[in-house]
Amino acid sequence: AASDSASTATISVKGPQAVLNAQGVSYVPAGIDLPYTLNFQNSTDHALGQVRIVTQLDSDVDPRTLRLNDIKLGDITIHIPADKAVFQGDFDFTKNKGFILRVSGGVDAQTHTATWLLQAINPDTGEVLNDPIRGLLIPDEKGGNKTGFVSYTVQGSATAALGAKIDTSARILFDDMPPIDSDKNTLNLDARPPQTSLTVTSLTNNHANEVSYNVKWQAADEASGVKYVTLYVAQDGGDFHIWQKQLPSANGQLVFTGEAGHTYEFLAAATDSAGNREASTIANAVLPDDGGSAINLGSNQTVQTTGEMPAAAHDRTYVSNDIFQAAQGSLNTPGTPGSIVSTQAGDLQHVIAPMTVRAFADGYNGSQGDIGVLAMVQLPDGRILASAGSARNDLFIYSKDGGHNTTPLATFDAPIIDMAVDQLGQLWVMTGNAL
Repeated sequence: AASDSASTATISVKGPQAVLNAQGVSYVPAGIDLPYTLNFQNSTDHALGQVRIVTQLDSDVDPRTLRLNDIKLGDITIHIPADKAVFQGDFDFTKNKGFILRVSGGVDAQTHTATWLLQAINPDTGEVLNDPIRGLLIPDEKGGNKTGFVSYTVQGSATAALGAKIDTSARILFDDMPPIDSDKNTLNLDARPPQTSLTVTSLTNNHANEVSYNVKWQAADEASGVKYVTLYVAQDGGDFHIWQKQLPSANGQLVFTGEAGHTYEFLAAATDSAGNREASTIANAVLPDDGGSAINLGSNQTVQTTGEMPAAAHDRTYVSNDIFQAAQGSLNTPGTPGSIVSTQAGDLQHVIAPMTVRAFADGYNGSQGDIGVLAMVQLPDGRILASAGSARNDLFIYSKDGGHNTTPLATFDAPIIDMAVDQLGQLWVMTGNAL
């Protein structure tokens, strides 16, 4: 199993919840999906451009059965579609994180190697980011968002030798830093189901309308050991039904009593501690489930892919605000304060040809230090909002060509420091108390 320090390790392996047999040894069966999660955390104090995770699959698992599961990178989660041995995809987080997440993962059955490559791609250059404050697993103000995982399932090989062990470890590489290896996770594999021999002999019965049989069974399992035996009976060549369910003894005998004039056929099927169930020795015989063959090996975490741009909730409400009401009224009503002069003469009298220069907008007062406009934003229709004035708390509106405007659209009790328009066309204003 992984070491006790797995929770603080740079990378660690979480394997299946193996079943303990009567001797306290844990086993997993063959032919069943074994869930594995490779947990990791950013061991640096800066964002990462690239994360590569590699795991060498044990020779006693079948690499053709590996299927990729979901991925987590800090506050980003990626859901991998079902039944994928190879996956590639780009996820555009440019608007909220400043990069495109490129995900590549898959298994090489020839080399028994599974690899994941997670990259933060610069949307302007197409190259992997090299930025300490923009990228993967960037620590937040509380030190969070530094952890993540990749996950997969794989099955033990049915041809594994008796007493085989599945050893799993992983290696992680951050950017161009040296690789870091995990501790080893070890499981015992029981690749073979138990075997049961059954002996049936007729017994003398004193009742004319009854027949009796002595049914004796002997079950054996070389690895995890026999957990229980279930006995089945079929009448007159019909379907098999459960006669004795989950008998805890590997060896025993019981007497079956039936009706005279009918024929009976018996089967015994054992289940071992790893969860392997013995197959029927009779062709086309379908044995009812005895309710104990299912085994819980745990499962990998399932996530939903993070939205590429956070969307506002449909039922979100907005608190009424005087500034927005005043701005909305002026923008929608011609001739109200905020109307602009579409043209104006340039302030400069002489320029060097062929260059021409003119002022974009004026009419407002300067603040301390003769500072003019503090914040500007362009509205969806092209007009410009600007904050200015002696206290920088006056809001002016201009056409896309500028102009002269001495009447503020609105005046606030605090300076307007910044403004922005989001994807929905909504105006956001930040105010502050410092001049």
